[in-house]
Amino acid sequence: MDVVIIANGLGNQMSQYAFYLQKKKLNANTRILFDRKSKHDHNGFELTKVFNIKYKENIENYLLYFLFRLLGIKKHPAFTKPLIKIMNIFNIRLINEKENYEFDDQMFKKSRGITFYYGGWHSEKYFSEIKNDVSEVFSFS
Repeated sequence: MDVVIIANGLGNQMSQYAFYLQKKKLNANTRILFDRKSKHDHNGFELTKVFNIKYKENIENYLLYFLFRLLGIKKHPAFTKPLIKIMNIFNIRLINEKENYEFDDQMFKKSRGITFYYGGWHSEKYFSEIKNDVSEVFSFS
């Protein structure tokens, strides 16, 4: 399962959602997960308000969010390093976008287990093959 994290403000959420659409086209078992920290740092899940894109919290999303947060903990390496190694054995991992935001076609390789994708994914190359789908989703009524 691929899980694209939706975070920050509307612009970031739009590019993350477009990245999700491309990944979903390649792997039907792809979903989005809203980073709850954005609820307080920004205006929440703005894709619903602006483009009527639905996101529903459920028990599976809560569990996925828990795993995602565990993978991102850096404060207590004595605890988290072994935990992350165990998660990696079960093919649960976190992929962060490159710091220079450069396009990486490796992001479209089929993943095993649960892979969380965290980043802005602003390069249009991440969703250039589905330009029409993206334009349709991000249209105003």
